[in-house]
Amino acid sequence: MTSPSTYPCNLCAITFGNFGMKNEWKEFVNNLDVPVVFLHKDEFLDIYGISDASFPCAYKIKDEN
Repeated sequence: MTSPSTYPCNLCAITFGNFGMKNEWKEFVNNLDVPVVFLHKDEFLDIYGISDASFPCAYKIKDEN
């Protein structure tokens, strides 16, 4: 078992406990009125290429219609 304080990702460190995603965080995300996708830094950079992003971060994709 890994201690959340040793996670390399700040978002993971505050949203996950020793037994998975913290209930309070899970409820918060599930009650948002927008779809949510979590990406690790390398995944984010591969998909969006925003090299000057600081992490953790949140982005909303604009509707292009």
